[in-house]
Amino acid sequence: MKNSKRNRAIAILAFVIAGLSAYSQASGQWDPKYSRSFDTDSLKGFDETAAKSALFSEQYVGDEIYVKMYSLKRAYINNKYKLWGKHLQNNTYGTQAIALAACNNEDFEASPSGTIATQNQISGWTISRGNVTPPNNACNLIGCCPQNPSESYLISAPNGYVDPIIGSCYPIYSVFGSVPGDPNGTINNPQLTQLMYGDNFIRLNSSALGADAFSIERLNKTFVVSANNALFQFAYIFVTATGHACCSAGSLQFKLTNVTTNTPLACPGYTTVGPTASCPGNTIANVPYFIQQTCAAATLNSQVIFNKWKTAAMDLSPFIGQTISIDIIVADCDAGGHYGYAYIDAQCSPVSISVNNQPIYSNTVIAQSCSSIAVISAPGGFSNYTWVGPAGFTGSTSAVTTTVPGTYVVSMGNGPLCQPTSMTVQVGFSPNNLSASSTHSFLCAGQSATLSASAMTTYTWSNGLNTPSIVVTPAQSGTFAVAGTDASLCVHFATLSINVSNPTLNISGSDSTICDGEAVQLTGSGVSTYTWSTGANGPSIVVSPSVSMVYTATGTDASGCQASSPGFTLWVSPCVGTSEIEKDKLRVKVFPNPNKGEFNLQINDPIQQGLFKLFSADGQLVFVQNVNQGNNNIKIEKLSAGIYFYSISNNKEQLKKGKLQIE
Repeated sequence: MKNSKRNRAIAILAFVIAGLSAYSQASGQWDPKYSRSFDTDSLKGFDETAAKSALFSEQYVGDEIYVKMYSLKRAYINNKYKLWGKHLQNNTYGTQAIALAACNNEDFEASPSGTIATQNQISGWTISRGNVTPPNNACNLIGCCPQNPSESYLISAPNGYVDPIIGSCYPIYSVFGSVPGDPNGTINNPQLTQLMYGDNFIRLNSSALGADAFSIERLNKTFVVSANNALFQFAYIFVTATGHACCSAGSLQFKLTNVTTNTPLACPGYTTVGPTASCPGNTIANVPYFIQQTCAAATLNSQVIFNKWKTAAMDLSPFIGQTISIDIIVADCDAGGHYGYAYIDAQCSPVSISVNNQPIYSNTVIAQSCSSIAVISAPGGFSNYTWVGPAGFTGSTSAVTTTVPGTYVVSMGNGPLCQPTSMTVQVGFSPNNLSASSTHSFLCAGQSATLSASAMTTYTWSNGLNTPSIVVTPAQSGTFAVAGTDASLCVHFATLSINVSNPTLNISGSDSTICDGEAVQLTGSGVSTYTWSTGANGPSIVVSPSVSMVYTATGTDASGCQASSPGFTLWVSPCVGTSEIEKDKLRVKVFPNPNKGEFNLQINDPIQQGLFKLFSADGQLVFVQNVNQGNNNIKIEKLSAGIYFYSISNNKEQLKKGKLQIE
């Protein structure tokens, strides 16, 4: 009965495993050895039913079952008959790169984008490839990494990159670089406490399986640690699948080696694998993972998942003067059915603390806040922060804000195996005591004011002068700024506004050319009071000169600032060349007027020996023509445009005068 139940359970389990093969990420293209049969005596004692149950619980599906079962049987036989070869240390995974004197191109910004096919293609880095074919896996890196890379890619995405597996719900932007990146990068990554920079980042490994299954790729940087590069900050996005045991799942690892002493370093270091209930410390709760395409929160059974950019930091200060090698290793699962790949960005910098964005490169520093508030920032990327300060001050984030002077100490954790990094800053405050004044806040154009500043050590005015007091003669209203540096080298600012009145007086007339004896009204504008060159006062005057005259006016605006007008010329013409008459004795119509030298003269009254004369504005006779009662067509050539005066007379007297404009 028991055997019957047991056989039925095995049959059900086999059926479920076969049905789940559709979820496997690759079709069954594996080495023929994975389907071989082992000798029954050799496997005596091997519980295949329990093994299948374990594989099923660890989410091995499809072709992975055969690969992993082969690996388990091979390991059982090797252990049983002591067939294992010489054990290789986990840190033995290839020859280290030549050390560089500095940490260069750590952010990938100096290299062109594209497929990476050679180990030294990316300046400052070495990239190589190996395999996690059993018995190799994430915990046993003896298969890493003697070959040229084939799946890695350097991406340049100034406006973001959409990974085909992750989907458009989370576009990827560069984290580190020398220039600010697309602002959308920061908007799409609220989990980061920093602004995002640069355009470039690298992908290690890929989503390819089949012939590319069992892939492992390594990114290496080896350099001499100095005070200028002792902080190695990195960011990663890891794309993988849930399930499998820790060593068998897709993995991302950061490993350090002290090349100077030829020893691996347990601290600092960093490892993450595909989340699984059997792998404590790498679960959904510790690293927020999301489901591909939807960006919904992932669970331990979500299949393909990814994390958004996560940053971390390694303090290499204890190794200044020594050569450190950093390996970033990404691997598929060891059964060939699930991929693992990662996006990486990094930067090297001094281990520094800053006050109000002013970095200070020392372990114990004195900083002066140039305002009443101090924002103290520690390097980003550490696992935890603990601040203590005066008056019971505490904090647990990378940056804290205070208004109290005193000594602040931050302890930055980097995992359970690392001693925390500690930094101390003594904060003082330098309030803005800069005082600025002006002898006048209002000026008429052409007047001067003295601007003065005090309580600082040095001064710089917006007009470039560097004395405590300056004299200015502004032509228009405006603001003068002064920057003052105090004894703590804090720069403070003050402004002074001066209003300037610069009135303009203009004269206009109802006419600019008249006949002798005609009257014209002249009007001033732009000020409040007016005094004319004739001695008259008020905004308007009426004049009737007998000769051409130039009229001017002066005035003051509402603020008492004076203005003078340009001259207004009023031209006077005798119009008739001889004598004037008191009134017209002839009904005449001139049209069109203005004209271009050709017009009609309509005389409505009888006239004998009529004569039409045309005068220039200065009284010169320029044209004569006989005219009669009725319509007379007059055509004048070669006269310049302007105002002309005409008269019509008979053989005895002048009968009509008027004005004509030629265009």
